[in-house]
Amino acid sequence: MALESAVPISIHLETRIQRKDEEEHHVYDEEGTIAQVGDNLYIRYEETNPENDDNQPVTVKIVPNGDVQVTRGRSAGNTFSRLFFSNGKRVIASYRTPYGMLSIETVTQALQVRIRQAPLAGRINIAYQLMAAGEYLGDYQLQLLFGA
Repeated sequence: MALESAVPISIHLETRIQRKDEEEHHVYDEEGTIAQVGDNLYIRYEETNPENDDNQPVTVKIVPNGDVQVTRGRSAGNTFSRLFFSNGKRVIASYRTPYGMLSIETVTQALQVRIRQAPLAGRINIAYQLMAAGEYLGDYQLQLLFGA
């Protein structure tokens, strides 16, 4: 796939979080772009927060081997995370909170990336566990659908 410049896309994102006896489900419908830089694909959008005006920039990077990196927040902001997902692997990352840095790990249980060129559309499914300081925080599922 060769994208000469950023292409506008519609994004539908659903996340499910299972922690002990509680479950959360979030749905976001956003406008964004997809672009190719070198061999990598980048999906960029602003995640809107209906409770306040604290919108967060999100970048999803898809590398040629199918691994995915999700960056959320501003590098100079109060909160910032860069999570890495590689099928079947445990990957260390960091999460900046207003209270300081937190070392976190993702354990990717399932990762699927499907992209169709004509018409441009795709799906990213990620199932993973999140750990902090060796402690299990929960099971997470992320599904991102996009189309031009």
